[in-house]
Amino acid sequence: MKRLFMFTLFLTAVYLFQSTSSLAQRPSLDTRAIREDYRRLQNQLEDLLVAHNALKTEVSKLHSEVRLLRAKTATKDPTTANRDDLEGLAKSIREVDRKRVQDKDLILKEMKALLRSGSIGTRTT
Repeated sequence: MKRLFMFTLFLTAVYLFQSTSSLAQRPSLDTRAIREDYRRLQNQLEDLLVAHNALKTEVSKLHSEVRLLRAKTATKDPTTANRDDLEGLAKSIREVDRKRVQDKDLILKEMKALLRSGSIGTRTT
């Protein structure tokens, strides 16, 4: 009986030792999984920060380009014509055309006068 009791005590001790070691491994496995998740999340965060910084630099470049374009469009280019310039040019062209018609009428009038005076001068026989 004493041997049976000792054998049972030995089996109980082995069982407790085995369950204790498996319990000790379980937190170790959980800790490893948590550490792996932490590292994975940390790497993802680093990637996001790198992407964020790249986007920030791209946005700042775009802002500076927009500022330059706004400054360039704000200054008037002397080689471009605006509506007032075109209206003034059209007015000048109308004035030149009106004077051309007046000159044409004056020339025709003078030619008719010369023809009349010339025909009178040639009829004298």
